[in-house]
Amino acid sequence: MARDFWGRFFDNEYRQREDIDETADRVAQLQHATEALEQYQEQLRNKLMQLAVTVDVLLDVLVEHDLLDEVELSHRVELRLYPPPPRPAQSTGSPYRGADGAEPPPRPVPTTMCTQCMKQVPLPLTQITENGVVCDLCFARAR
Repeated sequence: MARDFWGRFFDNEYRQREDIDETADRVAQLQHATEALEQYQEQLRNKLMQLAVTVDVLLDVLVEHDLLDEVELSHRVELRLYPPPPRPAQSTGSPYRGADGAEPPPRPVPTTMCTQCMKQVPLPLTQITENGVVCDLCFARAR
């Protein structure tokens, strides 16, 4: 009896069958949930269609009785659907640097003089050689 218990516990086929049954149950649950969601989606689609037709009929009646201007209505609907971007707040200025949200001015790039061509070049575009600081162009020519 103990052997049957332990044999079943370590039986790979038994575990595989359990996994298959659990997966089949889960698939059935998901199919049922999918069907319920599809039915709900169809109900919402029907309600939306009814609302759209109702709004169209009401607008037609209001326009026929000159109670509504179509151009103004379309303008207001467009503004509601696509509002203009908000204007940035006017800053009163701050005594602290960068506190008003403005970007600080860019830092100047340090320059140096090339010992070969005697031009002022940005420091990151230089090489240090036994002849001194040389720009990348002169360095490439020397090779």
